[in-house]
Amino acid sequence: MPVIHDHTVSGPHFEEMELSPLDQMYGSVYSCRILAFEGLPTDIQDTTSVLLKALQATVNDVPFLAGSAVAASDVGRTDNRISIVPGKARLVVNDLTSTVSFAAMKAKGFPSSEFAWTTYLPLPQIAPPLPGTPRDVFMIQANLVDGGLFLAYSYHHIIADGTSMTELTRLFASHCAVISDGEDHATTPRTATKLNLNRADIVQIPADVDPDACLQYYKDYSDLSTHLGSLKARTDMVNAQFHLSPASAAKLKAAASSSPATKPNTTTTTTTWISTSDALNALIWRAIVRARLSASIIQPADPFPYSNAVDFRSQLPSPLPLGWIGNAFILISTTPIPASEVVRPGPAGLAAAARAIRASVQAVNAKLVGSLLHRARAAPDPMLFMPKAIVGMATTNVLCSSQRAYVHADMAWGKRAFGTYEGIIAPSGSPVDGMVLIMPPLRDGGWEVTVSLTEGCMEVLRRDEEFGMYMKEVGL
Repeated sequence: MPVIHDHTVSGPHFEEMELSPLDQMYGSVYSCRILAFEGLPTDIQDTTSVLLKALQATVNDVPFLAGSAVAASDVGRTDNRISIVPGKARLVVNDLTSTVSFAAMKAKGFPSSEFAWTTYLPLPQIAPPLPGTPRDVFMIQANLVDGGLFLAYSYHHIIADGTSMTELTRLFASHCAVISDGEDHATTPRTATKLNLNRADIVQIPADVDPDACLQYYKDYSDLSTHLGSLKARTDMVNAQFHLSPASAAKLKAAASSSPATKPNTTTTTTTWISTSDALNALIWRAIVRARLSASIIQPADPFPYSNAVDFRSQLPSPLPLGWIGNAFILISTTPIPASEVVRPGPAGLAAAARAIRASVQAVNAKLVGSLLHRARAAPDPMLFMPKAIVGMATTNVLCSSQRAYVHADMAWGKRAFGTYEGIIAPSGSPVDGMVLIMPPLRDGGWEVTVSLTEGCMEVLRRDEEFGMYMKEVGL
């Protein structure tokens, strides 16, 4: 990879930063995004200068972005908690102008298969185990191509969830726009309040909390390594990206809402409101179950739930402000039902799956969140207090992370230095079997989804009749 510049940025000094109980649970995971900009000017030095100055300004506002994640033993403590100490934020500039055409990528629809981790991304997806060498928590890589820019950034999940990272991205974009085009072009903040960096705000445990409530979704594993086969790198993994048009989304939602539920032991029916997200997740759930049944990975009688990451900022006794930065989500699952029931044919089966997903989302409340906070704080090692969904992803579970609410299209970055924002891309190479990523909304209101499966299961999913009625693969 032809790196032409590698910069580091330091921020204001800060004391060792303690993390919340939930932050601690994500000590081995990085998350990333790739933003596409068309029409990059030929002055590479100018774009690099804007990025570097904007990164410095962002770190001045949020000092821990120029930090390193360290284990307790690295800083002389005896607990199992990770913390953040002063370090560096990095900007790498990668010149791909002679090998990659933005126009060609755009014509294909920016398929994730074209964006390899090893080329486009600055940090790995799975972090090395702590303790050890301090790990950067934030890094940017500017991939300059013929006719555009693919701006990638990776962040250690302990510092932020997707909602928080979108606000930090908005701050960085605003600095880029001011430096590139002047004060009048800054991104308009979506919130009237400033960023809130006080992580203690999340520790709100109701007095009447049931400490066992979250144990239907989480478990304290004594030896995590023996349970996470689904997170080990595999050579037969495939990522595929699928598009759901606005018209197909409307048809899918109508189909998933068409069959009302019947109350047990009665002929009375009830109607449950179903969102487009519920319907899409139900479609994916059923297609993956059919694929794994076809591959004999599971049997019809095997319980097979579907898991989602749900933001709980509004569910706390004192709701977190919109500008709060940290991790505030819970991984929940549907009630386990036999695989044969998940794939019940026709609209009735699709609607039943959508209702199960809607019920699981609605189960997230202050008491459930309080139970999770209580257990995470009391866990001997928060990194070993894990969602059960993670353990079964390669066989009898699917985990969806939705970025649908993370709007980027309204961010102004600075036309002189960046050109025109075109979209956000999920990279290829995910090692996680059974991971589903719903991308931020497209400009036309459409949806894009990235699915990670083994090669055999992916081929079955691509031929799935119900799935193909609504979803079209990107890049074909």
